[in-house]
Amino acid sequence: MRRIPGGPVDMLRLVLALALSLSATSALACSFDVGGPYEPGVVTGDIAIGDIPRPILSDAHLTRGTEPPGSSCDDAGTLSFRVGLPDGFEPGIGEFGLLLDVVEGDDAYHIFPDVPIALRSDEGGGTARVFFAWLDGAPRDHVRLKMTVEVRFVYGTRQGPPGAFRIE
Repeated sequence: MRRIPGGPVDMLRLVLALALSLSATSALACSFDVGGPYEPGVVTGDIAIGDIPRPILSDAHLTRGTEPPGSSCDDAGTLSFRVGLPDGFEPGIGEFGLLLDVVEGDDAYHIFPDVPIALRSDEGGGTARVFFAWLDGAPRDHVRLKMTVEVRFVYGTRQGPPGAFRIE
């Protein structure tokens, strides 16, 4: 017996595929642009180690998850802040990487990578927005965040002096 394309079996498969794709839509909607690793490559200027500036940190925002893992994007914790160069500093911020190191406390969620991250200038200026996300879950499942994080610019393979922020 030959199967007829577009018959009841194919319709059932189509309906099932659509139902499954619609149920996965909320999971696919969670998309966080957390950037990527810094690749030293070719540096455009010649900055001595002592001339790499200390990062200027501002505009920090921390949110904690509000739902159990897997239920929605609301299961994510996020941390963002702005990092900047001194006014008029050259080269631009996109030439630098950023290295974050927990120097006090515990990064139980492994929020920060072990390698420098790439920076992208926002609005073409000397600042960049840095964003991290982690699976945080509902408040009853949260681990307390309490740490001091040092932040350094990386230029090529050289590191500058640290700035720092505290999370509590």
